[in-house]
Amino acid sequence: MKENLVIREGDHFHLRINGEWHKHQTWNEARWILIQADLDPYKMLASAITVPKPIEMDIDYRPIGRHRWWVNGKPVSVAVVKYVLREEGCSKEAIEAILHVNQVLYQIGRRLKCL
Repeated sequence: MKENLVIREGDHFHLRINGEWHKHQTWNEARWILIQADLDPYKMLASAITVPKPIEMDIDYRPIGRHRWWVNGKPVSVAVVKYVLREEGCSKEAIEAILHVNQVLYQIGRRLKCL
């Protein structure tokens, strides 16, 4: 039998209780499902795995002039890009990876134009 699982996505919960999925439940609905399954609803809901919201912004690396980074079409410094990503909940490792991937994609695009 699979382990019981609670996932929080925004204001809704997805529960796997005794192998059965209950999707898109409100907090009260999830609480009642857990009570009916003889589980501690407060402990289970408090320890729910949270799905992070997707970052909805356009980050580009374009080394044109003084600013190399663009967020939603506005030129910014790398410090601003890092700050914006930290505010969205990204870890330092994830931020460095995002910056590196954008730089690599820019270089690939330039090389493809030269071919």
